Amino acid sequence: MRTATAAGFERCRSGYVCFFEEPAGKGLMCDWEGDDPEWFDGDTGCAWARKSPPKSVYNNGAADPKGFVHVALFAEDGLREPLGCVRQGERRTLALDRPISSHTWAKQC
Repeated sequence: MRTATAAGFERCRSGYVCFFEEPAGKGLMCDWEGDDPEWFDGDTGCAWARKSPPKSVYNNGAADPKGFVHVALFAEDGLREPLGCVRQGERRTLALDRPISSHTWAKQC
């Protein structure tokens, strides 16, 4: 018996924020469970995003007792130059003119 392989946004594991190379959760994916102040030199790398900003995102963050369920996006390392925020449970297409270089879990958007 064959089981269906997750596709699109459904590939994003619970508790993670996932970024996709193409709209609608398609293409290559990079995912994080925690903060990353340096996307390209940090613990989790996302090589394809250096050349082209992600085209879609899914915040599949889990409930957090401290309230850190949203994800703030930044254009520069060290959480500088805010680009926006993705609310918990939100799946959306991105139209960024700058690559994302860092992100952090946040209490508010």
